Amino acid sequence: MDFKKLSRFIMLVGALICIGGGVYYFINHPVGYQQVPLSRQNLFGDFGRNIQAKWAAHDENIRRKGRREIATGIAIVGGFIFVMGFGINFSARSDSR
Repeated sequence: MDFKKLSRFIMLVGALICIGGGVYYFINHPVGYQQVPLSRQNLFGDFGRNIQAKWAAHDENIRRKGRREIATGIAIVGGFIFVMGFGINFSARSDSR
């Protein structure tokens, strides 16, 4: 069995998993909210919409925080797989007998 090729494949899979976790992390950055300018005619309605927008953004950011934690774990697992492939590559013999 050619362990050099196997280790390169394992390192490639680990790098792809790590990159996928990183992309998933950056997709789920916190969001802001659109503040409605307060008008004198509809002061309480605009204030209520601002409170509602803040809570909606807060809820979305809580969901995104959980997704970022999952993405961090995925990237760490990908890094471990990459390091295992590197270790196999380092320990494999250069001549394939």
